[in-house]
Amino acid sequence: MREEVKQRVAHFAAAGFKRDLYYRDGDTRPALRGQIFAAMKWQWTTFVLLYWTAICMNARTTVPAKDLPTFVLIRGMAAVSYILLVFIGDLYHNSDAHHAREKEEGTTTLSPLHYELKWLRCDFFTISLIQASTFQVWVANYGFIEGHWWAAALSWSICVFVVIVSVFYLDPNRDPATVYENTKSPAALDAIKGLLGTQFVTYVYLISTGPAGCAWSAAVYYIFVPGFVAYAARFPEDRPLFGSHEVFHIFIVLGIFSSMVCDAANMSYQCAAR
Repeated sequence: MREEVKQRVAHFAAAGFKRDLYYRDGDTRPALRGQIFAAMKWQWTTFVLLYWTAICMNARTTVPAKDLPTFVLIRGMAAVSYILLVFIGDLYHNSDAHHAREKEEGTTTLSPLHYELKWLRCDFFTISLIQASTFQVWVANYGFIEGHWWAAALSWSICVFVVIVSVFYLDPNRDPATVYENTKSPAALDAIKGLLGTQFVTYVYLISTGPAGCAWSAAVYYIFVPGFVAYAARFPEDRPLFGSHEVFHIFIVLGIFSSMVCDAANMSYQCAAR
């Protein structure tokens, strides 16, 4: 762990693991919520950049020149989304610590609720961007760019709708249901979660229609599943140290890691040609 994270966890431990509740709905904020992302930001970023650089360098000799710009762009979007995951996740889930620090430094005038919501909007967009860009990577690997353009278009359209709903409706000034202690399930949040769920279901279609030689790559999406189940079922319940959201984060990171590894392996394996 970085020194900053060690100090933060030590502070929470000294307080009996008590942190500010989430301002939007009053939910518990376990001591380790967001700390995984905070601890691994720079190591994760380095790994993602190495993946992108290595795979693009390899593509110079394995991908036709006319397809190279598209190849680099698709992997670039995926790499950006993977890096955003840990930075935005840290800012949202540790908004209590970040807001207190920025308030002390005079770099924010937002209330704790508005500050938290700002990064919650970004967090939802990042999750949607990860799904859309990872989906695009495997659409390309399966050789579906032309024949299944509509599936990729649907995934990216959902990403746009998530942004629209987040910006215009997930706002305490517009939606009273997002005010602390009013309700834990405002319509905007339900709509966003429904859009993210629909986006994930498109992977089932992709897997079921993919080339037989690419069946092994379905593991990428099955690794995500336990995390989404834990998120939806809110199991295990939040404890002073951790809860269901930490399980969700772990499987999201594992799924992304497996996608990068499988994508790199596919450079030589070329599953669509099997």
